[in-house]
Amino acid sequence: MRIGLIGCGWIAETHLESLAALGEEVACVCDPDPGRLAWATGATGAEGFADWQSLLERGRPDAVLVLTPPRLHRDVTLAALERKLPVYLEKPVARDLADAGVIVDAVARTGVVCAIGYQWRAIDWVPDLRELFAERALGLLTVRMFGATAGRPWFVDQAAGGGQVLERASHGIDLVQAIAGPSARVSATGANVPLAGADRPAGSEIDDVLALTLELERGAVATVQVVWQRDDLQRSYELNVIGDGARVDCVLDPDFRATGIADGAAVDLTSPHPSKRGMERFLAAARAGDQSAVACTPAQATASLATALACEQALVTGGRVTV
Repeated sequence: MRIGLIGCGWIAETHLESLAALGEEVACVCDPDPGRLAWATGATGAEGFADWQSLLERGRPDAVLVLTPPRLHRDVTLAALERKLPVYLEKPVARDLADAGVIVDAVARTGVVCAIGYQWRAIDWVPDLRELFAERALGLLTVRMFGATAGRPWFVDQAAGGGQVLERASHGIDLVQAIAGPSARVSATGANVPLAGADRPAGSEIDDVLALTLELERGAVATVQVVWQRDDLQRSYELNVIGDGARVDCVLDPDFRATGIADGAAVDLTSPHPSKRGMERFLAAARAGDQSAVACTPAQATASLATALACEQALVTGGRVTV
């Protein structure tokens, strides 16, 4: 397929690596920033456009990756869906639930494949953990996300991008809910402390440190901890799941392995990199026209968005917030 890339920020580099590994052609790219557009056309040899409307009209893509900031997701995604173009949409599905609902409705109305970029859902063993803990009393899930990230202008503007809650912690929220089901209530604590060194723009207003607590509908508790730290420090991306008779500890980066014990038997599960697996599943779903074959659907991502927005509200109010 001819792939169109809409938005050439830093996450585009990850997706270009996945597409190259899968042998896919990037035929057209767009970005309003001339420097990023020049980088993308140089890296891919693709035709470049300054705006997404021109890419959709003249780039002749068969599918598009929408990698814009969250506030811009709705219009470009709707335009692509109306043209019957499969869409891989970076997370979160939107900045607010109203836009997310419009996207979900458009996917249902058009019947076009749309995947949301919550890559951890594409880890091969996530369904195994969901099944392993489905009938057990479930106690605690913990997600730790300690590492560096790029300090993009919209990312450090809480109103524009939702800060670390939507941009980073929502990955952990989505993973928890993929394994253990919906959240009922949340609480949250954050701190604005400069830990990221030169990657953190002056005047950043978002919390560099987050501690989120999710009270799940099935009675368990989950925590999601996020630290935006310097790139020269060791990083940790981990998941722990503890239930009656079973505990599984998972590495989420750079390896993707789950080990533990369930009813006295060893658990040892591995997966290839989920960014590539998620893209692979999207492309297969697009070719087959199968909306259910993607790793994360817009409806699933909207449930994670609702929980993330409740956490954002809890940061402001300091109390427990119903999802």
